[in-house]
Amino acid sequence: MQRTSTSSPATSRRPGQLDLLQAQAGPGALFAYGTLQFPGVLSALLRRVPEHAAGTAVGWRAAALAARNYPGMVRAGRATATGILITGLTPAEWRLIDTYEDDFYELRQLTLADGRRGWTYAWVNHADVAAHDWSAPDFAARHLAEFTERCRAWRQRYDTTGQPGHVTGHHLDRPARDPPSTRPGQHETRPARDPPSTRPAHRPRYKLRPGPEPLPEPGPDSRARRRGG
Repeated sequence: MQRTSTSSPATSRRPGQLDLLQAQAGPGALFAYGTLQFPGVLSALLRRVPEHAAGTAVGWRAAALAARNYPGMVRAGRATATGILITGLTPAEWRLIDTYEDDFYELRQLTLADGRRGWTYAWVNHADVAAHDWSAPDFAARHLAEFTERCRAWRQRYDTTGQPGHVTGHHLDRPARDPPSTRPGQHETRPARDPPSTRPAHRPRYKLRPGPEPLPEPGPDSRARRRGG
């Protein structure tokens, strides 16, 4: 693992950030603070559960993200983010994880509370960051089972095509006709789509659920009552 001589974390932006790090003796350990801290998700993606141990990053938080059920790591003063430090990842496994991760992440090197060092995927699109933290127990109760199955399907596409597509930052209301190549979790609770012949030309980007059905046109009696009321 590369060590830096300054107190600020080393930063490497995508695309090509992982290739650069691997050329500099490899990125080393990965600090996972979100979905990758669940053994079932690791197993679905990597076909194994690498060696890992619990850890805490000081000065960071795992923030909830708009229209996504996975978190983003952001700087946060005296806050702390809990997760696991994954060691022993092969170059092929790093490439798979890098493909799987969203384009709005960048690899940042950090030091954990106990002095161990590793790399993490920090979130850089601050417009999506919520004021509250992401909840691992809530995710486990509400989304983990389906998310794990989506990861398994994503891995199958990765093995078949070699390029299943990585996350592009689209939100929950992506059209159903788009190829199923994005990261699991971006399509959770996706609303049913209108048929192509009746679909409006434009939709709000952050609409999470269909709006109410339009009310019937009021008759003469109801208009008279409205004027009188």
